[in-house]
Amino acid sequence: MNETIKTFMERVLKSAAYHEAGHTVAAALLRMPLREAGVHVDSNSCGVSLICCRNPGDPRNTAKDIQEREHTISMLYAGYIAQNKFFPCCPSDRALKDETTANALLMEMFQSENNPSWSATEQRLRSAARRMVEERWNIIKELAETLWSKEPVSRLDLGPESQWSTDSRERYMTGTEVRKLLEQFQITAQRA
Repeated sequence: MNETIKTFMERVLKSAAYHEAGHTVAAALLRMPLREAGVHVDSNSCGVSLICCRNPGDPRNTAKDIQEREHTISMLYAGYIAQNKFFPCCPSDRALKDETTANALLMEMFQSENNPSWSATEQRLRSAARRMVEERWNIIKELAETLWSKEPVSRLDLGPESQWSTDSRERYMTGTEVRKLLEQFQITAQRA
């Protein structure tokens, strides 16, 4: 494999760590609890951040429900924004699951993509995520680089959440390791 292709492939794989770091730092800033299972990336550029967030399926629309959805959507957007900042050539399909979940949450709030509030809210939350990534890039970079520097080990059994990867190896940080790193930057991450 020539050096250019090898370097490109390494950046593709490493970009997953930046994606998950973007989710994790945004979640901490939004006071969303981080689970002890932590943050994981495999050798196929897939990853998962175990964060307590809003999942589609609950139609309630109280102020608290809307806030939970908005925080989750911003956190979801922050992943690909961070990944793309690190590696601008990263394919947008890396965020397909995040975009699908964000759209489902927006649908619960507005019932139709044609509702003018849908587009305005989507743009506002994407801008908020972009600001978080830009303003806290040093923290995202530190978390991603620390995660990527971990030695690959046999993938942990996360129960139902183990579906995130088909690879047998992963790099990971526990929730405690993530919280300690964030505390160095004066960010107190909530525990799940």
